[in-house]
Amino acid sequence: MKLGLVSDIHGHRHALEAVVADAARHGVERWWALGDLVAIGPEPVQTLELLAKLPAVQVTSGTTERYVLTEDRPPPYPDDVITRPELLDVYGVIQRSFAWTCGAVAAHGWLDWLRDLPLEVRTVLPDGTAVLGVHASPGRDDGEGITPHRRVEELERGAGVSALAAASRASGAPGAMPVGLGAGLDDVGVERDPVAHRHGRLARWWRPPPGIRRD
Repeated sequence: MKLGLVSDIHGHRHALEAVVADAARHGVERWWALGDLVAIGPEPVQTLELLAKLPAVQVTSGTTERYVLTEDRPPPYPDDVITRPELLDVYGVIQRSFAWTCGAVAAHGWLDWLRDLPLEVRTVLPDGTAVLGVHASPGRDDGEGITPHRRVEELERGAGVSALAAASRASGAPGAMPVGLGAGLDDVGVERDPVAHRHGRLARWWRPPPGIRRD
């Protein structure tokens, strides 16, 4: 049975529809959706409705789910704006964006569904290999990610498994890790969406301004 991996949909239902349609042509019969599902894009509710209908889907929470559900936000932070007033517009865009997404999701009854999402999904392959799926790092929605420079032993300790195969959106280099160790997932939504790049105030703020640390 083929497993489809997707992450960073960011509320772009049409992008997800295209991925799902292509996967169906390749015989994908079950899905992992590894976080950053709804924030930033224009259709968070429709995206969740489509995700929930995918066959045998398992879903994890991502960094932006935390931003939607709590008062946590990406930079710039209030202290950054005090020292650099030119960041005020960017700060305002971020606050309004996550507040709008939270309101849209809440109005359609999806907040509890998001709150209940785990940070990891796991399965075991027929050959006994344990497979871990996370948004960024084992046991958390942020952190170093699963990247080529990290030692296999370190990842196995964090995941609590041996003979680990892992999938994460945080490598930033799909296919860079050895087969059987990990795979990086590219963004489905904002960062690869040409419309978002062309008109994308929201796409631009997603990377911190120069001199601002991203926690």
